Amino acid sequence: MPRLQRITGFSLLAFSLSFSGCASVDTLSNYPQSPQIFGGLRGHVEGFPYGHLAPLTSGGHGGMGVGILAPFLIPLIVIDLPLSLSIDAVALPVTIPGEIYWWSSGKEAHEQALKEASNQRTKQRATERSNLTIQRAIAALDSSNEKDQLSVTRSLKRHGVPHQELANKLLRILRRSKNSNLLMETVPALEKTGSGRVEEIQALTSTLKSTKSIYLQRRILRALAGLGKRAQDSIALTAQEEILQLLKKSKEPMVAHAALLAACQLTQTTPLKKKLANFLDKTSNARNSVQAVLFKEKTRQRRMEADAKLKTDVIPTLKTILNVIDPNNEGAILTLLVLGEKPSIPSTLLQKVIREETSPNPSRELYLVVKSTGQSAALPLAELLDAKEEPGTRRRAAFAIRHLGRDAQPALPQILTQALRGDKEKDLYLRTIIISCLETIGIYNEQVRSALDTLEKDSNPRVKQQAVTARKALER
Repeated sequence: MPRLQRITGFSLLAFSLSFSGCASVDTLSNYPQSPQIFGGLRGHVEGFPYGHLAPLTSGGHGGMGVGILAPFLIPLIVIDLPLSLSIDAVALPVTIPGEIYWWSSGKEAHEQALKEASNQRTKQRATERSNLTIQRAIAALDSSNEKDQLSVTRSLKRHGVPHQELANKLLRILRRSKNSNLLMETVPALEKTGSGRVEEIQALTSTLKSTKSIYLQRRILRALAGLGKRAQDSIALTAQEEILQLLKKSKEPMVAHAALLAACQLTQTTPLKKKLANFLDKTSNARNSVQAVLFKEKTRQRRMEADAKLKTDVIPTLKTILNVIDPNNEGAILTLLVLGEKPSIPSTLLQKVIREETSPNPSRELYLVVKSTGQSAALPLAELLDAKEEPGTRRRAAFAIRHLGRDAQPALPQILTQALRGDKEKDLYLRTIIISCLETIGIYNEQVRSALDTLEKDSNPRVKQQAVTARKALER
């Protein structure tokens, strides 16, 4: 027993001495920070009551807990305090000049050096961790275990960086796998790790053609846009061609929306912009997809998100098309109108839209065109009231004039002429719309009074009633 007690005592003494004075030693080795005068004693004062041993008492991460070390703390502190003081005194020839130099040569510069050294170590550790992670990811993608592959692709989707070997492994999965969940994660992972090579674009476009999944199509479109920005022009043109074909054919609004976003995101060079401009001028599906997204979303939050994405990615591209390539591009103009912009609208385009409208009543899009054109739309619309035009065109033009309100004043003479056609006008409904235009224009001069007097004597009771209603509104 005495021998065991001696061994225990010596062990405790050795353990205690191993910690003794270490606070003073630490202050001498904290380069580039200055060695402090009486640094060990300062450590005990700042960390009272446990001194520099305080971290050992922490119950959190890295600490061993007070309960375990409680029997040793008091002897350690009692032994360490005088030894730290002794070492501090012996080190004064070093610490005094060191601290004077620290303050005289610029504390800020030394602290900046300390910060840079810390950042360098952090970057080095991050690089080592990244390399290790990449090697593990490659090994997991090489395996046949789809659970491991799914886990890795999800990680790469969030934290991936361009890396050719990883991209090659993901391409192999994209070509071979039939697992829809794995493909859904592989596509965005490839966008992160790819560099826009031909084989990457080809693999994505091939999957885009073969899949029927709306969600996978949308992810592929986003990936094509992302990779296309890094690709050469010829490769980006190939990607854009596939995107535009899908935009033309797709009947699913959200897929068309994603295709429009991707097509506009890809237009980094003039050839790409010209291709998009030519496409927009020949198809209405682009603006239809915008309408579907903005006006048919189920929740306000989703509509706001869709609106924000379209305005961020689409509007600058469409304005470039109008300003640089084709100022009369119908698709670009109408898409901008749907997005709430006010581009310049040629009168020929206004008449074309009204003639080609399929609904007998004007659509929301047509009202947007008319309102954005303003007073300059009055005369082109009045021309469409001519009896030579199709009945549907005439009605839509009359509705549009009524929608213009006071902006339709330049067309008042033509409106009065059409209103007074009498029995020559076979479309009774059109006559009532034209008479209601007098009410919205708001001018009550001698010509209008005379026209209303005539209309109130008309043989048709509906025309009489509409004329009376218009007079009452104008006399208010």
